[in-house]
Amino acid sequence: MSSLILVSNRLPVSAKSSGSDGVVLVRSSGGLVTGLGPLHDRSDTLWIGNLGARGKDNPPTELQAHRLVPVDLPREMARRYYNGFSNGVLWPVFHNFTESFRYDSRDFSAYKAVNKRFAHAIAEVAPASSLVQVWIHDYHLMLLPSMLRERLPRASIGFFLHTPFPPADVFEIIPPASELLHGLRGADLIGLHTRSYKENLEAAFRGLLATGAGDEMGGSSECRLEVHPIGVDARGFAERAVSESVRRRIRTWRRRVGNRKVILGVDRLDYTKGLPLRLAAFRRLLDIEPRWVNDSVYIQIAVPSRTTIPEYRLLKEDVERRVGEINGRHASSGGVPLWYLYRSIPPEEVSALYGLADVLLVTPLRDGMNLVAKEYVASRVEDTGVLVLSRFAGAASELEGSCLVNPWDDEGTARTLDRALRMEVEEQRTRMIPMRRRVMRQDAVRWGQKFVEALGRVRSSRDRGMPAVSSHHSLLSFTRQ
Repeated sequence: MSSLILVSNRLPVSAKSSGSDGVVLVRSSGGLVTGLGPLHDRSDTLWIGNLGARGKDNPPTELQAHRLVPVDLPREMARRYYNGFSNGVLWPVFHNFTESFRYDSRDFSAYKAVNKRFAHAIAEVAPASSLVQVWIHDYHLMLLPSMLRERLPRASIGFFLHTPFPPADVFEIIPPASELLHGLRGADLIGLHTRSYKENLEAAFRGLLATGAGDEMGGSSECRLEVHPIGVDARGFAERAVSESVRRRIRTWRRRVGNRKVILGVDRLDYTKGLPLRLAAFRRLLDIEPRWVNDSVYIQIAVPSRTTIPEYRLLKEDVERRVGEINGRHASSGGVPLWYLYRSIPPEEVSALYGLADVLLVTPLRDGMNLVAKEYVASRVEDTGVLVLSRFAGAASELEGSCLVNPWDDEGTARTLDRALRMEVEEQRTRMIPMRRRVMRQDAVRWGQKFVEALGRVRSSRDRGMPAVSSHHSLLSFTRQ
């Protein structure tokens, strides 16, 4: 049996149709797979998660070969758990979009049922007497740590939240907020991206204790909170940036854009990313500095996301309307200033765009980390380029060489973007070099290793009865009085 079990809503593969070959497994993309993939590939870990509707068609031997354990979810249960509670309640509230959350107790019942299924799946592969480490990921599985603690009392249980955690008074608007905290308190170690997220969660826990609700359920007697900002596959991006295939793609793009400065945006089409406000800022830039109508081009990649949800369809319509208005207002014989691509982009094409872009524009209204910003920095092997970054992205606490903006201030963002487009190479390098050094050092592999090592230390400290706490660590005691 593996000594480490990784647990996430989805497995790191997708089931895809392959003509006469039936269904095959394809490696997924995204920050979680980037962060945990190397850890899984280089060790004997098991990975537990859902494979989606086509998962039932995959031969068990193929999954077993990759040390993947699927959790089967009935269609209606999966819909209420995922679209209903996880992304209809937790996602908006955790990103401070309280006006967008819709609570239905039936969705929360499905959420609990799915978490129980995950607990059962883990217990199936880890005996109760086992000293296994279990690392659970993200807001979809917040009840799982305590459920698992009941089944595996000797296990070391870690939990990582990849989104922001909101202020306690925002979190408390969720009707089952206390139950979610009870679920988390089963973990020995909880990791978050930034100090502010950690402090918000700590305040929520202390509020639970202050009301006396903390004694109502079982859980770990101590729960440690630590800051562990996730990294990217920095070496992989740096190596791909200098590959001949990417260089060739850059030359192709350069012929298309000519001598114009290139602004780039790469985002999932999600309301947290702030695309309507970003487009307003770009429109304002063209109004106050008309030279950029012909001397720049803004390439915005919008990756389709949650296309079945009405709110996301309305967002798509709004973004496309704004794109049309900008290009209709500023089109010239030289073309249009805004190129909008609503589709997924292959990794090599993304790397080529990172290499092409003079400025990366990353302006989410709220973001747990934002790995696009780190990918761009890792890809800038000549230490040039400018990162314009929202101060409300988790990455802002690490990437001090970026030009920070308030995305709600279209005038201020436009002025900062103008400054970025005019920035001399010497200043670009002064800003980029320390950022690249940090991103290359604190990469995805190191992130995974450091968390697993911290989880091991928690076990050791717990066994000795000597928990250590530093400025980045908080220890919350749930011992009964």
